Amino acid sequence: MVVPAAALDRALLHRSPEASSLHVEPCDLRRAWGVLHRPQAPPLRWEQRILMLSGLFPGRSSAWVHVLEARLEALRHEAALRAQGPGEEAFSLAARAPLVSVDGHPRFAAGSCAW
Repeated sequence: MVVPAAALDRALLHRSPEASSLHVEPCDLRRAWGVLHRPQAPPLRWEQRILMLSGLFPGRSSAWVHVLEARLEALRHEAALRAQGPGEEAFSLAARAPLVSVDGHPRFAAGSCAW
């Protein structure tokens, strides 16, 4: 399934009808985080992360993988602010917290992902 960029933006930021097929579960975030942030893992560029996530979730659409990466980026930002990695509560909150765009980067809406 190919989702135009404008529709993906609406789904990410405004909970449009397209968002229902792009829902990310806490277990998906936990699994992706564990692979991308394992000890000794080299930092990856965005394109490399997308390829890795596509291989990790082969049955998912490319739009879903991009939504997952957007939530992971917002979660990385929150974890850096707290200087601690996410736990179970963080993954649960991150799966349902609304996303906003800040300077072109996905972030969680203020107060929506406080663990």
